[in-house]
Amino acid sequence: MIMNLLEYKSTATKVYFGVYALETYLNARQHRKLLETEVPEELEGVVSKEEFEKDRLFELRESHYRLVKSAWKVAKDIAFIQYDIYPLIWKYSSELLVKYFNLSGTHWYTDYFIVAAIFPIADAIAILPVMLYDFLVLKRHKKDSSAGSRSVRSPPQDNINLGISIVLDILPQLYFISQGVPNAYLYAMPFRLIHSAIDVLLLELVTQYFLNTEPLREDDLYFNIKKLAKDLGFNIDNLFVFQRDLQDPEAPDVYIFENFTSKTIYLSDTIIEEASDEEICALVTRELIIRKSRFGLKKFILNEACCLALIYSFSKVMQNQGFYQQFGISAMPIIFGATMFKTLIAPLKPVANFFFNLITRKKEIKANSFVKSGQYGKHLKSGLLISYVSNKKNFNTDPLFSAYRSHNMSLAENLKSIIKTE
Repeated sequence: MIMNLLEYKSTATKVYFGVYALETYLNARQHRKLLETEVPEELEGVVSKEEFEKDRLFELRESHYRLVKSAWKVAKDIAFIQYDIYPLIWKYSSELLVKYFNLSGTHWYTDYFIVAAIFPIADAIAILPVMLYDFLVLKRHKKDSSAGSRSVRSPPQDNINLGISIVLDILPQLYFISQGVPNAYLYAMPFRLIHSAIDVLLLELVTQYFLNTEPLREDDLYFNIKKLAKDLGFNIDNLFVFQRDLQDPEAPDVYIFENFTSKTIYLSDTIIEEASDEEICALVTRELIIRKSRFGLKKFILNEACCLALIYSFSKVMQNQGFYQQFGISAMPIIFGATMFKTLIAPLKPVANFFFNLITRKKEIKANSFVKSGQYGKHLKSGLLISYVSNKKNFNTDPLFSAYRSHNMSLAENLKSIIKTE
């Protein structure tokens, strides 16, 4: 009933504008923070005045860019939705493919080619000015300000995935819908759950392959970590050393991998070489506290709950004639409808991850406090400094802005939380 009454375009416009207002508010908070010229107390003696000022000026430039980019992007997105730009592109592209390439405009592969090739080109043209500025100006400066970008040889990151997979979510439902099966989502949901469970079980094997791992040598550090984990009620099956990608400054030095059957700790080769056993134990304790209380299982359940809700909504919307009519289309081209559905829910992704990041950061703060009060407390700060030696950036960030951008706290935020416990 709700699906039949919902004004999709109007609701999507309000959601896009609401997320834009939230991002603008967070950007303004961060911009105000960047106007402060003094090195924060927690970073005194950690970074020089020159390093702080260089990072501050660069972040100011990015702050201006974000304000312009977000305004341009929301204007483009709302215009494309409200003025039926996507339906017009789909209609005229279909006519051209039929006229010049003798392709049937009623076949699924024609629609798929339009949404997979032509829609992205239209999107790229619409945001070309900000893309050029990002590529020609900011990228050049980023090469001087950071070591690189994330590569495949990095441990997987925690976040909530609100993506709709064409292979896993759309195609199975399209098949069931085409066969006239009612409530197609009931058949797609188990397939999604089984696939996600298999992913969790196989991800560790794939991770070990890409990270080029080897077992940690059974010395004092090995047994100290084993004992430490056992004392915290976190039985570890394996300890591995992985080769950290120096081109990825954001890669963690300590990563705990947990699935339904095992728990494994990964330590980077750089932290093994540069940190003392006590500093490594302090960092491991911190990660163990974060991972306690079945953090991995809760994250898996939350992620799947969000995905299943999307699958249910997708199934209902795809079979709702009113959804297509709001875009001026009398027929029900499912692939076009699936693309529009993904477009309408796009702004919800960063908001969902924002709340998940807040939960994760709360656990980080509690973990810092726990380690600080334990036997390795005096080694936590020095361990963090070694771990962040190649990722010293974002020296003065607003906490809400930082949480919106990343689930991990920066060095400055970690040091600030440690100081509060002293």
